[in-house]
Amino acid sequence: MKISLKDSIIKLGLAYKNYSFKYSFKIKTLTHIFLLIFIIPYASAQSLNKNDAQNIYQTQKRIFSGFYSDLEESKLQLDSLTSLNTSTWPDSLIVGNLKLKGIYYQRVFMLDSSEYFLEKVIEFEKDRLELSPFNLYNLAITLKKKREYKKALKILNEAQIIAKQTNNNRALCLVTDELSSVFTRLQNYQMALDYKLNAINLIENTQPIDSISLVYANHNLADLYFKLGDYSKSETLFKESIKRFTDIGRNPTAFLATINLANTCIKLKKLNQADSLIKSAISGLKHFDISNYVSYAKETKAKILFEQKKFVESSLLYDSLVNQSYKTRNERLYNLLLNNFEVLDVLNNQLKLTKAINQFIKYDKKVEDYEFGVYDRLKIYKFLLNQISQSQYPDNFGYVKSKLFAIQDTIVNLAEFNVRSQIKSEFEKKIIEKDKELLEQKNKILDQQLSKEKQLLASILIIACVLIIFSILFINYYKSLNDAKAKQNNLLILKEHSLTQKLKAEQELSNFKEDEIKEYKNRLISLAIESQEFKDQLKSYLVKNRPDDKALKKISEQQLNHQYWDLLIDKFKRYNFTFIKRLKELDPEISNRNINFCILVHLGIENRIIASALNISYETVLTNKSRLKKKFKLDPKVDFTKYLEELT
Repeated sequence: MKISLKDSIIKLGLAYKNYSFKYSFKIKTLTHIFLLIFIIPYASAQSLNKNDAQNIYQTQKRIFSGFYSDLEESKLQLDSLTSLNTSTWPDSLIVGNLKLKGIYYQRVFMLDSSEYFLEKVIEFEKDRLELSPFNLYNLAITLKKKREYKKALKILNEAQIIAKQTNNNRALCLVTDELSSVFTRLQNYQMALDYKLNAINLIENTQPIDSISLVYANHNLADLYFKLGDYSKSETLFKESIKRFTDIGRNPTAFLATINLANTCIKLKKLNQADSLIKSAISGLKHFDISNYVSYAKETKAKILFEQKKFVESSLLYDSLVNQSYKTRNERLYNLLLNNFEVLDVLNNQLKLTKAINQFIKYDKKVEDYEFGVYDRLKIYKFLLNQISQSQYPDNFGYVKSKLFAIQDTIVNLAEFNVRSQIKSEFEKKIIEKDKELLEQKNKILDQQLSKEKQLLASILIIACVLIIFSILFINYYKSLNDAKAKQNNLLILKEHSLTQKLKAEQELSNFKEDEIKEYKNRLISLAIESQEFKDQLKSYLVKNRPDDKALKKISEQQLNHQYWDLLIDKFKRYNFTFIKRLKELDPEISNRNINFCILVHLGIENRIIASALNISYETVLTNKSRLKKKFKLDPKVDFTKYLEELT
């Protein structure tokens, strides 16, 4: 048996150490010192040679690729690799093993384990100041699958910054695409579409083009068009995706695209084509152990049966899928339940519908609420509220009503989060565009200045050559005169350019602030109108059906959006000091509440919306206008609203 140099040295040291025990304490001490200084460090210093390290690295690459083709075989290779002694491995290979574990657990949905190993990788890199956007990207995918969307967005934003700083376009493509995926989960489809188009643009302009990533990105783009209701674009892109996935050997994903195309055909009322596509997908998925895809295909088949008026067959298939989803906690459970309830309602099978509703409520009480992805649950609770008899099932009715109100509050928070994210994204785009524009202007000014300096220098040289012929005195005189004139011209040009750029920048900043306030105002007006319509409907409902319900009456009288108006007023105050100053000149003792009132009038907001924003009555709005007109010493014939709108 071959013994390594390391083992030989260690054995020699141990033998020498055992022999030394026969002698005095002094000899023992010298022996220990000799072992610590010479033998043990030398043995530990023996590290992996270059060829072995390269072989391990290639194995890690094969395992990573196998995660997307043969997961079981790759897991066996990973277990074999991680069983080796890694004490002599370089840091990069140790991190590679941790990363492979994290990605494997991500693929098999053991997400806590995946998060643990991927965070270990990032901690390791942070200690060495070598943080990779790719590893942040992998962690964000795990967090997204855990539905921890805020943490995922934070990680992705950090990865995006690092990718831009390091000019890593490949990482930037992946991160931007994943941002689109997260916003899709948040059901902010318009923002998801913006990120997706940006990601595709990055992929197409990064050489060499990552054709596989481009195929997946276009498939996800088709799904976004589907969710936004643009079914013709969605159909075209899904057809292209099926062909491209098949060409690159990603057959399971090609079948997923086939199912998505079938759903698009249902929307386009092409039921025969949709049925043919689903049969093809179900037949092809038999060769792959992907239960989620099979369940999704059967769900689509149930939709087709419903559209074909085959309600009994559709109901049976939905029953099977719902029972399976209860066990596996399929993320599409609420969508399946809603479809199943609707089929039972069409069949007028009240007994079975009541049983299904009771089963769902019993299940739902055990499930923790999630912060996002609640729109399907909102639909199902609205349906249940109309179906459950309050007198017959008071407990279930009360539970559904409380859940509905809770989800509505969650949706308001979700909408606020989406708006903040969108405003932040748009603001960052404006900043980037502004920086590019300023850089181009600066380079242009420098080029002009350099050109003028060159021209001036040539003129000076010519004049100098001519003047040398006549006299050295004339040369010195004309040179000093020209230099002074040139400096004065340059100063005037620079001042003119500086003033022009300053005025332009101030104008653009002013326009940007006005546009931002207008956009925010329009959103709040829309929210106020929707809020008022909701309250009016609720009041009408109370008058007709439940006039004595004090709790609902109290809810109907609440103001739902006054805090957003406070944000708009605060933003206006920060951007428009002159308007506030003019108000105080008109009335030095004007109160802060009246200032807020004048701001809303200046922005052209209707009286009824001002009343809602400030939590006052419509008549109080008119009274305030009349009172302030007197305080400002305005002519009674003056239109107060028009006066404030023109006041700057």
